Amino acid sequence: MKYTWTVLLFQELVHQFRSQRSMSEVSQMSFNLDSDNNLDPQYEGEAQQKGSVDNSVYLAYVKSGGGKLAVLTLFGLFALAQVFYASTDIWLKEWVNLEEAFTAQNATAASDDNSTVVTFENLPENRWGLTSEQCVYVYAALIVVCVLFTWNKLVVFYNTCIKASQRLHDTMFRGVMGVRVNTVQLTKLCRSEMSANDAMCRGVTNAPMWFFNHNPSGRILNRFSKDMGQVDTLLPVALVDCLGFFLEVVSILVVVCLVNWWLLVPTAVVAMLLYVLRELFLNTSRELKRIEAIARSQSLNHAAATVSGLTTIRSAGEQQRTLAQEFDKLQDLHSSAWTLVLTSNRAFGFWMDMVCCLYLGCVTFSFFLFASAESHGGNVGLAITQVIGLVGMCQFGMRQTAEVENQMTSVERILEYTNLPAEHPVDPDEKALLANHSSLDFKSWPVKGEIIFEDVSLEYEKPPRKDLHPAPEAPSGQKIVADEPVLAIRGINLQIQPAEKVAVVGRTGAGKSSLIAALFRLSKLYGKVTVDGVTVDEAGLRAWRSRLAALPQRPALFAASLRDNLDPDGRYTDVQLWDALDQVELREMVSALPAGLNTKVGDGGGNLSAGQRQLVCLARAALARSRVLILDEASANVDTEYEFLSFKI
Repeated sequence: MKYTWTVLLFQELVHQFRSQRSMSEVSQMSFNLDSDNNLDPQYEGEAQQKGSVDNSVYLAYVKSGGGKLAVLTLFGLFALAQVFYASTDIWLKEWVNLEEAFTAQNATAASDDNSTVVTFENLPENRWGLTSEQCVYVYAALIVVCVLFTWNKLVVFYNTCIKASQRLHDTMFRGVMGVRVNTVQLTKLCRSEMSANDAMCRGVTNAPMWFFNHNPSGRILNRFSKDMGQVDTLLPVALVDCLGFFLEVVSILVVVCLVNWWLLVPTAVVAMLLYVLRELFLNTSRELKRIEAIARSQSLNHAAATVSGLTTIRSAGEQQRTLAQEFDKLQDLHSSAWTLVLTSNRAFGFWMDMVCCLYLGCVTFSFFLFASAESHGGNVGLAITQVIGLVGMCQFGMRQTAEVENQMTSVERILEYTNLPAEHPVDPDEKALLANHSSLDFKSWPVKGEIIFEDVSLEYEKPPRKDLHPAPEAPSGQKIVADEPVLAIRGINLQIQPAEKVAVVGRTGAGKSSLIAALFRLSKLYGKVTVDGVTVDEAGLRAWRSRLAALPQRPALFAASLRDNLDPDGRYTDVQLWDALDQVELREMVSALPAGLNTKVGDGGGNLSAGQRQLVCLARAALARSRVLILDEASANVDTEYEFLSFKI
């Protein structure tokens, strides 16, 4: 009955998960409506891997931790530590047998007047000639060695895991920021020490725009927070438990079989049963963990979208429906997945205990069935105590081996972000510049500011399908024609002379903002755009975008000081900063602030008025002294005085 209930709950969860879509995800995804007004399911949810975790994921994690040498070193330390663990038990068994023989020998000598008393070190069984006190010293020395090896192996292991986690984070950051990383590049990355700050500075403008447009912030934060946290904390613990469990089980089985080789038969049977149980549990728990991770992303997306649109929600009086009902649905979905994860763990533990108790019974009764006169109490006690320890360890250890693969799904999700396609080459093509513009001083480019569009078309890119909908097979004798790209602007030819002011006027959706996107290369571009004869391929994205200035309708400010907002790269002096503020008539206002240029600006400029935010952006553009200035309805939120000031500058 319980099994049927669990299956039904799992089926209901899968059904809800496939049909449920959070409001936040709907608000941020792009819609593609067909003739029936149905949503294209291409963007309906987060991609989920199927089946077992690929070996390449394990290989990438190993390489992040230091490669094969680090793995061999760790395995050697763990193996040596386990050898000393087993040595303490074996030595204790030998010591008990010696004490048993010594007691029996003295008892015989006491009952037989003709027998001589034998000392402990002269026992026939005492091959080393040690005294009882020396046996204590040997046992104590083995324990000290075990402690030292345990300390060393754990220090090396966790240092390796920390290194792997740091490098995975840096690699993921580079992937999100647009630097493609394959297996070979990951190996090279692991050989270099680069921080996450390095990664941010290298590729902060290189991520494809479709990635941020089609992936809500909650989904991205989930990878950097929850998945990265599991790799930081849970995965190392599961790995060390799994490796220790494997070596300890091998050690216990070897010891038990040496005591009674008949135990090889039930040992083989139990090993097969444990393997079957593990596979059954793993196939279920792995998919449940993936479903739980995606369900968690939906809750985070909803929370982020709610905070972002809280003003609109309150004005519409939708607090109850949006904040309570929608969030409760998403939270129930996540709680259902998490409950099934816990339930599967408990069921796996129960059946593991049953198998281990069966094995304990086989070991115990084997000494009654196959007992001999040569059987020592120490041997029997060693075998039974080892198996009793195995019963408690086996459930935990097998669950941890399965947990390793469950947690490796987090590494799998992190590595997905390391292989994002790069937006465009960031650095300039020096060979092309030298060949096509031998007399150009690139440091001072652009000098004139002449802009030429040659047959320019712009397509807003979509994320890859990732086989969510396989391509249909073509009927015999026919060809499937690929869908033509949907172009926002098509075949634009335009020339803007230096110092010329050009206004673009059109209705909503005519492509005004798409012209700016084409100029800044924010999406896929067909044709050629040149500024003073230099193309974006030659200049590189970083130089191209830094030499053009733009004033958007919604000003963009960072949660940093006013100085950092005016000069993010730290290229200008205080005198130049004050001159720029003077041009936009903000000098008096900033001078009155206690911290002056070091005044903290709130997130998005929340502690400044709309006009002040726009003036700060105008001062930033004035500092750049660019020959090309783009205004995207920059005066929509300010008065005519600011509009006159912006045109004057």
